[in-house]
Amino acid sequence: MKKYIPILASSLLVLFGYFLYHPESLNLCESINGYFRNCLWSRDVSRQIGEPFFLYGLTTLPLGMGLLFAGEAGFKKFLKFAGWWIPLSVVLIFLAPTSGGTFFPMFDMTKEGASWILGALFSIIAITLALRKSKGA
Repeated sequence: MKKYIPILASSLLVLFGYFLYHPESLNLCESINGYFRNCLWSRDVSRQIGEPFFLYGLTTLPLGMGLLFAGEAGFKKFLKFAGWWIPLSVVLIFLAPTSGGTFFPMFDMTKEGASWILGALFSIIAITLALRKSKGA
């Protein structure tokens, strides 16, 4: 049962982020030409909170699938790593600006970019750690 926790958590992040970013999909408000009306929250809240949750969950979903093949020792190693990486990622994502303003787009770090990069790094490092620990390397 514990091995399904990462898949469940990633799926919940994706769903929560999607519905927070697109409240009109649950009929929580009206969307007219991309503008929300009669909503519980503003479009800024949707962009600053919903989008990072959605993107981080989307990039960590393959991690949950990969951890199904890890052994018990590898899964424990993953939990230990996730215990400090996820809070660090949350802080870094929320400290990132909502929109970029640098001249070089390659170095422009926004909440969206931070979500993609940190989620992908988390998945790659966690799968590597879990599989190496599972094989006893």
